[in-house]
Amino acid sequence: MFLWDYILTLEMEIDLVWKSKWNFMKGLYFFQRYLPFVGIIFFALLCQSDVVSYLLPMLNFFCF
Repeated sequence: MFLWDYILTLEMEIDLVWKSKWNFMKGLYFFQRYLPFVGIIFFALLCQSDVVSYLLPMLNFFCF
């Protein structure tokens, strides 16, 4: 779902956000826009690791 939203709005994002000057709101936008991708990759790699899953039993909730 994140990827589909990203693809649909990328052209508008490039025109409106990427070409503007850097400020707090632009940084906040990029943070909230791209953090889910980082989180998905992080948890996917974390669930692949048996050592981390063994040390932190709470991760079993996130790792199906």
